[in-house]
Amino acid sequence: VQPRHGLCSYYLCNLRPGESVSVELKPSSLIFPDKNIQLIMIATGTGCAAYRAYVQSMPYERSPSAPLVFLGFRNREKDFLFGNDWQLFERNGNIKLFLAFSRDQTEKIYVQNKLIENGKLLWDSIQKGAYIYVSGNAKRMPDQIYEAFLEIARIHGSMSHQSAKIFLNSLERHNRYQTETY
Repeated sequence: VQPRHGLCSYYLCNLRPGESVSVELKPSSLIFPDKNIQLIMIATGTGCAAYRAYVQSMPYERSPSAPLVFLGFRNREKDFLFGNDWQLFERNGNIKLFLAFSRDQTEKIYVQNKLIENGKLLWDSIQKGAYIYVSGNAKRMPDQIYEAFLEIARIHGSMSHQSAKIFLNSLERHNRYQTETY
């Protein structure tokens, strides 16, 4: 297995002593609700880092409103970021974990496939007031996740395509559907 170099860490490791680095810190755009409200957290790759920090800040107790965490990575062995932590969080009952590894089998499985596969659970949670968070790569993933939720609303909410769009737009306006992608 060839080691992968992170863009930032590789850059920092190659600096010479005394070199300056320009840094800009941006606050997260994610707004988290009261801890009693269920969260649906969806991330690909490094997008999972903010969710990990959030889960680590939670009290260690089983909860019926434990976050539903959907994570997508290429390979379980190569890039399942914080894998041991996620599995521990699930064992402790802090989260319900759903994983998609797109390159571990012939037919690719993406996080949006796992969303559709668990559509009834997601729809029931949304109807009970759950907040949806999407984090990760900004290229195609956010649109694919949005399309998955449109399908979930159509199937489990018996909505037309237009009604499903109006419903999701309403969730966005009320900060119940938030994205932080890069």
